[in-house]
Amino acid sequence: MLALCLDIKVVAMHIGIIVSLIFTSLVFFLWQYLKGEQVGRRIGLLLNIWGAVIVFYLLMVVFL
Repeated sequence: MLALCLDIKVVAMHIGIIVSLIFTSLVFFLWQYLKGEQVGRRIGLLLNIWGAVIVFYLLMVVFL
């Protein structure tokens, strides 16, 4: 029973990180559009943000 509960928690965390990355991307592209920039021009910044989110997620998985 405990293993099933932990599996559900891990799946929920995976879904949460995917939703977080999609939301971050949408906000980033909206920010670029509203500033009048070409959307996707500074994709390196978005990748850095993704990297920070993924590293934070991995630290949570390792230490929690």
